[in-house]
Formats: sequence, C-alpha cells, structure tokens
Amino acid sequence: MQTFKLVFATIFAICFFLLVNCGEDLSPSGLSTLSASFVMDKTSAMIGEEIQFTNHSEHATSYKWDFGDGNSSTEVNPTHAYLSAATFTITLTAIGEGGSGSATDSITIEPPLPSASFVMDKTSAIIGEEIQFTNHSKHATSYEWDFGDGNSSTEVNPTHVYLSTATFTITLTANGEGGSSSVTDSITIIEGGANTWYLQDSGINQHLNDVFFINSNVGWTVATDWLKTTNGGRSWFIISPSEWSSSIFFINDQIGWFAGGFENQFGFIVMTLDGGITFTFSSLPVNKYIRSINFQNYPLGYAVGDLGTILKTTDGGNSWIMLYSPTYRDLYDISFFPENNNGRIEGIIVGGGRFDSGDRSNFILKISDSDSVSIVMGDIMFSPPLQSVDCSGDRYGWTVGSSRLYSTTDRGETWNRVIDPAFTDELRDVFFLNNFDGWIVGRSGIVLRTHNGGEDWERVDINSSSDLNAIYFTDQHRGWIVGSGGKIFSTINPN
Repeated sequence: MQTFKLVFATIFAICFFLLVNCGEDLSPSGLSTLSASFVMDKTSAMIGEEIQFTNHSEHATSYKWDFGDGNSSTEVNPTHAYLSAATFTITLTAIGEGGSGSATDSITIEPPLPSASFVMDKTSAIIGEEIQFTNHSKHATSYEWDFGDGNSSTEVNPTHVYLSTATFTITLTANGEGGSSSVTDSITIIEGGANTWYLQDSGINQHLNDVFFINSNVGWTVATDWLKTTNGGRSWFIISPSEWSSSIFFINDQIGWFAGGFENQFGFIVMTLDGGITFTFSSLPVNKYIRSINFQNYPLGYAVGDLGTILKTTDGGNSWIMLYSPTYRDLYDISFFPENNNGRIEGIIVGGGRFDSGDRSNFILKISDSDSVSIVMGDIMFSPPLQSVDCSGDRYGWTVGSSRLYSTTDRGETWNRVIDPAFTDELRDVFFLNNFDGWIVGRSGIVLRTHNGGEDWERVDINSSSDLNAIYFTDQHRGWIVGSGGKIFSTINPN
C-alpha cells in the first residue's frame, strides 16, 4: 500500500509539471517557439499612399519584409508606398534562436481619383476675344471641356472664342485610371466697344483710397482693410494686417508696398515679398502720414506725405532717408516719367495746403534721381490741393485737384491749365495709358475720358453717384475704379 502511494505521487508530479509548462511551447531543443505576425493600418490604399506595417512577431531577433513589388526592408515596423496599381502579397519572415517563421497578407493598391482644376487668363472678355484655358488637373490622362456655348474640346490647354454676349459656365472633366472628376467656372462676354462699367462686390463698406492691378486677375485695393483679388475682382478677400492706407504699388505679383497712416498722428510703409502672405513694417526717419509711394524704378523708391515729407530708398524699401523739401505743405502724390535717353530719372510731386484749415493753395514740385527737388508751379491760391499726378507719357504729364486739370509736354518744366466744361466737380485721380488715352475720376460719380491727350474730355455715366477716388487700367481693355462705400467698378474694352 505504501508503494502504491509513492507511485501515484510520482505520476501526479510528472503530470502537473507537463500541465504547467505546456504553455511555454518549447521546441525539441528546449527553446521558445518563434511566431511571425503583423498587421497593416489599411487593407487598401492609393498609389503613393504610405502604409504602416506593425510587427507582432514573438521570440524573433531580426526580420525580413518582402512587399511584393520588388522592394524589401529589415526594419521592425516599416512603412511603404506602392507606385503602381495591383494586389500585392506582403511576406514577413521572422528570425530568432528558435529558427524562423513567416506570415503573409495582401493589400490592394488603387489608382488615385483624378482632381480637375483649371484657370483662365481672363474672367471677362468681349465678343471674338480669345480666352486661354490652363489645365492644372492631377492624376488624369484625358480631358473633356464644355465651354457652355455648345462647343467643346479634348485638348489639354485649349483656347476658345465666344460669339455672343452672356455669362457662360465652363466645365472641365478630367479622366484617369481612378475614375473622373469635374470642375466649373464662369466667364462674362460683352460686346466690344461697349462703354459699360460693372459694380463688383468688395464685401466691405469703407472709403477705398487706391487700386492697383498687377495683371488682369491679381489686384489690390485699400482702405482700413486691405483687399486682394485673384480673379479680376469677381471676389475680394481681406488681407491682414490692415491699416488705414492711401497708396499701393507692386512691381510684380509678389513684391509690393502699402503706405498710409493718420493725419497729425503717424505714418507707415509696409512691404510684402510673397504676394501678401507676410508683411514687414519699414523703419521711417519721420512719423508723418504717407500719402503716396512709387517704385517705378525699383529698387529705387520714393514716398511723400504730410508737412512736406519726401522719403527715398535705394534698397527696395528696407531703409529710408528723408530728402530736403521746399515746402511744409502736404504732398499727395508722386509719379515718374520714363527714363530719358541719358538714363535720367525725373518725377513730379503734387500737393497743397489743407483746404479745411484755410491754407487754400496748391503746387507742383519736380524731383530727379540726384535728389534735387524744386517748385515748378507754386502757390496757386484759393484752390484745394492737387491730389493726383500721372507721368506715363515720354514727355507728357497730367495732374488734377478740385475742378482743375494741368498738363505738361516738356517733362514737367512748364504746366498749363486745361479748361473743359466737363470739369464741374472735384477731380481726385488721373490715369493715362499712353500719351493719348486717359481717364479722370472724382466726386459724385464723375468719370471722364480722353482719346487725344487731354485736349477734349467726355463724361462717362457709370450709373453711380458715389465719390470715386482712384482708377487703374492694366491695358486698353481692362480697368477698375474704387470709391466710397466700398464701391468697386470694372470695365472691359471701354474705348
């Protein structure tokens, strides 16, 4: 009986030992058995999309990944992106002291969905004018254009001409391995030669002081807020920082300056080098309201402002110096003639006393690149200040203020007053495209134009009584006017 108990205890101990250690999964050599295992963060992906592989192998010391497309890795938890569409088998081989093991899984790679996108070189045109469409679609192999007038194209970057007036919707469908997608835009076609101005929505109710367009699509206007458009003014958006500004000047779509301030308080000049993404405030040698800025001969630049302030920069606006001024009255605008045959730079500054302070006079200054500033016409009494000057012609220049227009034909040496019955209201801005074609805007919706260098002017009705402060044209066909109440008007081919 005693012997039986001993045998039974021995058998029980052996069984208990095996039961406890059965979870160790020992190999014949006594080592833990290796297991290979992994998961992916997705079971399908697009071409080029990154996939994360997470290793769950046990008792392994090294790994070999075969992604099924000819690529491999020895990392523990690698990532991989496939460059073609197919179903790929991934194999993980885990290696350790207990040997090696493998695990497989598969992933389906699909071609990306096409992304349709395009731009037009103009957002409005006249009948018969060619429009260029530039395709910016991605992941597409073929294209279908619908121009909205019954015509279509399968070219990548087509051109099109409309033969009737209307607003047309253009649809681009981009097709590729991953399917297709579509995008639309619109264009307004008007009759050529129409003297028509269209009201645009600025989105604000402020006194717009200046307008400047780099091309027919990209432009700026300023008040307390700074507004930018990238589609010819069909929509405007506010850019920060916004300060009360009176002048804008750009040399391209990236580099530009803003100037302004408040009377008797402070002035500023702000520069952008990236099209209005970031701004830098310049350090100025004087704290006066800056009314006008000009970089026609970049990096040489000038700015003028209150109490005779004349500033100059030779490094694109990074630093400024103050020039001698022969007057203490306010300076409103500055413009430069094209360089003459000797390469000499000459410009005109206009201004005057503050009418509401009783200093009723105006004057014209001439400035050269030698920093010489002289009065060429001064102290015209009982007139508000001259507010705008344009020296676009080789020898010709024009300046306006109150109901007065003065012109020069000798690069500003002498000036003559132009008398015209059209000058019945306060004139605030003058703009000439060349020696002959010019425009003036002013108070109470006044718009004037000339085709003979200012000898004769005709009034243009834009169906508005708002005060108009500034006008700008990019070419013979496209122009913009800004004024009070956030009003913005645009025209196409006003000749």
